[in-house]
Amino acid sequence: MRRSSVILLLAAIVLAYSPCLSAQYLHWDDGKHFFQNPVVFQPSGWPLLKEIFTQTINGTYIPLTVLSFHIEHRLFGLHPLTTHALNVLGHAGIVVLVYRLGMMIGLAAPAALLGAAIFGLHPMHVESVAWATERKDIVCGFFYVLALLLYGDYVRAKKRASYWIALACGVLSILAKPMAVSLPWVLLLIDWFLRRPLNRTMLVDKLPFCALIWPVAAITFFKLGPNPQLVFPDSVLIYCWSMVFYLFKFLFPYPLLPVYAPRLPVLLTNPVYAWSLVTMIGLAIAGWAGRRHRLWVFALLFFSGTIFFFGRFDFADINIVADRFMYLPSVGICLWLGHCARKAPRFLIILILSALSLATFVQCRHWRDDSSLWQWALRHESHNSLVRKKLNALLRQPATNAIDYLRFDDKLGSAPAYNQRGVRLVTQGRMDLAESDFNAAINLNPQLAEAFINRGGVFKHRKKYDRALADYERAIALDPQDSTAYLNKALVLSALGDERQAKHFLDVAVAKNPANARNFFERGTYFASVNQQAAAQKDFEQVLKLDPAHAQAHHEVGMLATFASQPALALQHFNRAIKLAPANDRFLNGRALLFMKFGRYKDALSDLSQAIQVSDEPSNTLITRGDVHRVMGKIPQAIEDYTESIRFNPSNRIAWTKRAKVYFDAGMYQQSLKDMDEVMRLDPADASAVQIHQQIKERLKAK
Repeated sequence: MRRSSVILLLAAIVLAYSPCLSAQYLHWDDGKHFFQNPVVFQPSGWPLLKEIFTQTINGTYIPLTVLSFHIEHRLFGLHPLTTHALNVLGHAGIVVLVYRLGMMIGLAAPAALLGAAIFGLHPMHVESVAWATERKDIVCGFFYVLALLLYGDYVRAKKRASYWIALACGVLSILAKPMAVSLPWVLLLIDWFLRRPLNRTMLVDKLPFCALIWPVAAITFFKLGPNPQLVFPDSVLIYCWSMVFYLFKFLFPYPLLPVYAPRLPVLLTNPVYAWSLVTMIGLAIAGWAGRRHRLWVFALLFFSGTIFFFGRFDFADINIVADRFMYLPSVGICLWLGHCARKAPRFLIILILSALSLATFVQCRHWRDDSSLWQWALRHESHNSLVRKKLNALLRQPATNAIDYLRFDDKLGSAPAYNQRGVRLVTQGRMDLAESDFNAAINLNPQLAEAFINRGGVFKHRKKYDRALADYERAIALDPQDSTAYLNKALVLSALGDERQAKHFLDVAVAKNPANARNFFERGTYFASVNQQAAAQKDFEQVLKLDPAHAQAHHEVGMLATFASQPALALQHFNRAIKLAPANDRFLNGRALLFMKFGRYKDALSDLSQAIQVSDEPSNTLITRGDVHRVMGKIPQAIEDYTESIRFNPSNRIAWTKRAKVYFDAGMYQQSLKDMDEVMRLDPADASAVQIHQQIKERLKAK
């Protein structure tokens, strides 16, 4: 009966997650982790292992997860169905382990099964399963819970072999995701729950786990930095809110979104933060009052100990809170809920599990592709600039799914086919794969000048300028009339600082093909960079004669007219550029600069706000808007803009400096001093920062 119940539960999980099997890869990090990650596709061997185990992705050290992607590709090729099926099966495997964990800690079989069912069917875990990138949650979770089971076996049956296998599983879990840093703490919790006597042996048992797990976690910690900005009472309120967020979302899982906006302002008078603080105090009281109910205390400490590292003290991190962070921390809560609900009427249990299954099924559908995911997020958080950033980045991606670029017969033997696929791979940023295709094209046809030009572009992108120049020179030798090779050679020479030769080849490109607008545009850009405004404007105007809809040329003419104090001409061209490309933040910033120069601050604010909404990296635009707010005397809004800029780019010293100056002008010297401390940490050689820092300290002394 017990086995059939587990099989029935696993079938329900597969059914609830079945929409994932038709899902695609997402442009949101799936490329960095999988289909654009060169190590996934390299031949197996020691060199590959070395690269995998020295690589970080987005500052996170996850070699075992990347290795799982490599093995998947070697065994099954590259297909989203396989990737998502493995994630679903991995999640189902963890559900079985959670069930076994419940049995290990003494729950009755029905309670353990019910707890595992809540864990397996809860919609908050969809992000960890439906997103290919979050394979790290699955791999980490599997070895983490397995380590707990084996350690429990060691504690109860004194099996020394179980201890060493548990240690190995702990190491594997931290190699999959840094969240396993909490494992030593949870092992202590297992000791307590199983009533193991507190003695020296119990503590010594944790030392190997700490010695092997914490240094691996430190790799990610030092990569991700910087340290959170601790400001009382803001940091306390933000931390309380982030903790309560997870519990609230777990109990009321709607809507579940890929990103969540910060709740501003951070004040105790804001009901969100007042309620969070009261809830945290209430939980502490409830934990103490129910201390005799060991499972309740176990669930509470399991949650708080594993989620602790994902609590936020500021809004500098883009992922302020995320559903996936609740994957492991929910295990204890699920088992406690299973125990509490074990005697509930059967129809009520079936109703709750059915509701969870349906919610999970629907949530999986939101994750089926980029468009559905971010449209769903935008529907619920239209004010969230990060959601708009992701959606606008998606709109610039080719409509064809990324996997289509790799469905290609390597035995085709056609140089043009390899060349064309390489071009398509470049548009997706997969430079390693593109280079391989261009190499194949050149090997098949060494006379194909276009392949040399394209491979040179890959080398130029990677700043391998010598190799790029060699490819362009080969292309010129093969086809002396193709202006593209001359143009690209000029751009490489300019990057190397050889402006005289760069100008020569720009002229050659224009002479070879005077009907190509790009040749004039690049030469105009060169003239603008060396302050030859008249020559630059002439070339840009020629671009517009050849291509009146060339939005960038309109923008460049607008910029030149702005600096020449010709507002009417500048506005005319900025308006045209923005009409042609309304989602281009650079064009909106240009027109905002014009408005600022001539005192039209409200118009500038409008353009800057729109630019922030459509920008992939709005940090600098937020600084500019903060400057406008400051000029207009809107100090709180200026501080908010600088803070938002820091959240998007914590390494932007300008934002820290400007916020420090605003704090200083407002008499908020402690906040100003903390910001300047951060500026000096980012650049200890910044003499002006040292001077400002000293001024603030003197003002504090005087105060």
